[in-house]
Amino acid sequence: VNVVANALCPCRANRILLMYEEGGAIFAADDNTALGVIDTYAPTGATFAGAQPALARLPPGSQSTHVCCYIDATILVCRITTDDGGTFGGPVTILDPTLNDPLDTCSWPSVIRLINGRLLVAVEYYDDSVGVRTIVGCVSDDHGATWDNNGGVGYLIKSIFVGGFWSDCGRPSLGQAAAGYIWCAPTIAPTG
Repeated sequence: VNVVANALCPCRANRILLMYEEGGAIFAADDNTALGVIDTYAPTGATFAGAQPALARLPPGSQSTHVCCYIDATILVCRITTDDGGTFGGPVTILDPTLNDPLDTCSWPSVIRLINGRLLVAVEYYDDSVGVRTIVGCVSDDHGATWDNNGGVGYLIKSIFVGGFWSDCGRPSLGQAAAGYIWCAPTIAPTG
């Protein structure tokens, strides 16, 4: 079976951990072995694009090895592994947009471990009340066990208002320069 990896990350044993989706499930595998199903999901509408897993390696001194962030229906969650993807703990809710509005959604997460050890996840957030997608972020200082989501709305990273119209921005990619600067590169589409 040929699959397209959604996320790749080095393991501690000089191997590669990858996450991929197929048939309504998220799978983990390394560069030699299929490790198993992490979670299953059911699409929740025509615009649902899958779980879109994102993966970050945790620091060598921690008891966990990786965090996998993904979309469960419209909710941003993560699961943590202590054995390079062999097993994953239960889901931890990072951001539930439906608490603000039942029609709000999250999609396309990106996660990075920053130089200071903090985890940053950025996600496309659709605000149904104004019909605009923005990029919001949440942070964890305990390797993904708990998350600061700014009271349930995330920290605004990017929104664009040009010429009297909001522009959609989504599918964020995160990075950090050696000097510590953090960048987020979203796709941007004018709506007006």
